[in-house]
Amino acid sequence: MGNNVKKFLCLLCMFFTFSITPIVYGEDISLSVDKNEVTTQVSVSSSDEYQSGDATPQNQYDVTKSSDSYDNHVGSQSYIDNSNKSDTAEDTINSSYVEDSSIVSEQESGESKEVDSQENFQSDQVQTKETTADGNTNNLSASHIFWDKQWDIKNVTNNGESYELYQASKNTTIAIVDTGIMTEHPDLAFSLGDYLKNFVPEGGFDGSEAYEQGNVADVTDFQGHGTEVAGQITANGNMLGVAPGITINIYRVFGESYAKPEWIAEAVKQAADDGNRVITISSGQYLMITGSYEDGTNDYQDYLIYKEAVDYATSKGSIVVAALGNEGLNIQDNQALVDYVSTYRNIKVPGVVVDAPSVFDNVVAVGGIDYYNNLSDFSNYSSAAIYAPAGTTANLVKYGEEAFTNQGFYLTDWIFTTSYTGWYQYVYGNSFAAPKVAGALALVADKYNITDVKQLKEYLISHSPEINSLKILNIVDLLSEDIKTVYTEIIYKKALIESRVEVSLEVLNMSKKFNDVTPDNYIAKYNSKNSENNKINDRGVVSLRSCETLPNTGANRDVTYEVLGLFLLAISTSWKKKMKTE
Repeated sequence: MGNNVKKFLCLLCMFFTFSITPIVYGEDISLSVDKNEVTTQVSVSSSDEYQSGDATPQNQYDVTKSSDSYDNHVGSQSYIDNSNKSDTAEDTINSSYVEDSSIVSEQESGESKEVDSQENFQSDQVQTKETTADGNTNNLSASHIFWDKQWDIKNVTNNGESYELYQASKNTTIAIVDTGIMTEHPDLAFSLGDYLKNFVPEGGFDGSEAYEQGNVADVTDFQGHGTEVAGQITANGNMLGVAPGITINIYRVFGESYAKPEWIAEAVKQAADDGNRVITISSGQYLMITGSYEDGTNDYQDYLIYKEAVDYATSKGSIVVAALGNEGLNIQDNQALVDYVSTYRNIKVPGVVVDAPSVFDNVVAVGGIDYYNNLSDFSNYSSAAIYAPAGTTANLVKYGEEAFTNQGFYLTDWIFTTSYTGWYQYVYGNSFAAPKVAGALALVADKYNITDVKQLKEYLISHSPEINSLKILNIVDLLSEDIKTVYTEIIYKKALIESRVEVSLEVLNMSKKFNDVTPDNYIAKYNSKNSENNKINDRGVVSLRSCETLPNTGANRDVTYEVLGLFLLAISTSWKKKMKTE
């Protein structure tokens, strides 16, 4: 590209940046101005191979989902202006998993995109005011240009209806125990609370991470996972989370590789001490807590580490939300869990295997669903879990990587979220279901002032509609009750809970058919490298599946777009700071 063209693009970019709401650019995104409308269009190839039931990219915005709980036909939503707020290892094996997987980046994806914009955003602008619990007024007034990419958030918010029902006050915060965060992301920066803490010690995991200095204030996200999780909760700009602008506190427990259960436990306890109403964890471990491995040990001590942390958080009034694994297992079928663990560890005496920390009574376990509210093909299952959008890999397995990417299946199969590059990207996994539930719980706790963890969990379960034999998150249902009705129900339910007889872990071997999902349904060659890397035959190791970009996405990227993107990112952040001070 010639120098004159580059200069022209830069000047053009600067003009539009200061004329309209800033947009973060990626490859093949072009800007056009229309005074009457704002649309996001994605051009994809057609295929004769699509069968009935597949979500074809061409019809992605016209498909009516199987649930009656929401309607998928709306225009773009605006972001919520919380300017009154202060500035302030999936598939791991006997080691924790973080519930996500491969990523297609909005910056890097190779399909042709056109993003139309306008000066006033009149057709898609939402102008409403809500009064929060602390008496402040929030405005929904600016553009959210990526709303049409967020099928998952549309699902759980009834196309944004929940935003008009309630917006959280400053009093309620959510702790994200994860890989850190990109603190300067324009959609996240103004949601950060007072507590940004690091639990990775000097030298990192087993001294293998020399860059780790043990700085307690260093929440740098080296893997991107924490930034992706945060977007699902609090994103408030070009995209929206389930609770836009709600305050999040960050507790980093991963460097570039692995972590220890002790780090996670300490982070959970600290998050409780810091007053967070909700603590979300998108990682976990399969622990064999009875029986023994070949060396005579089991994982009971690690189980106790998690249990102590959860019990402590509960005593402080903090509810823990934890993602189920992505191995397609029925965690109520103990033999299936034993068989799975035996693929990477030698078991001498089979025992009870649990998925921690989601196994504990006071933890909200979260599984994943797809576009059609069916159990995600990779998601673990528990009858006690709540389910939220996590995506699917069915079309990836069916059509292969190239068709999946080039024909745009990921647009309705995967989850659109914030990236640690400052852009946005597509991901999948239960990692991105759990934070949606965490955000919803924070709104409920704040609106109804529910301080008891057991009552809050029971309210969530009793107010979640059952679709396809799964309890599905719907935030409108959660926020539509009045206080009197809420407390009448939870007091009654609490009496029922306390009257139940505790079931021994020994009876967890309860098989249940769930949409015929087995591990064989979702295993694909692109996962093989990550799976092998995570099969570590060590106790007490928390591993994180790397987030790899799918092949052939981002090839031949013009450096000009990258430079313009960074420029716009800086302008966007500066613009928001200016708006906040005015």
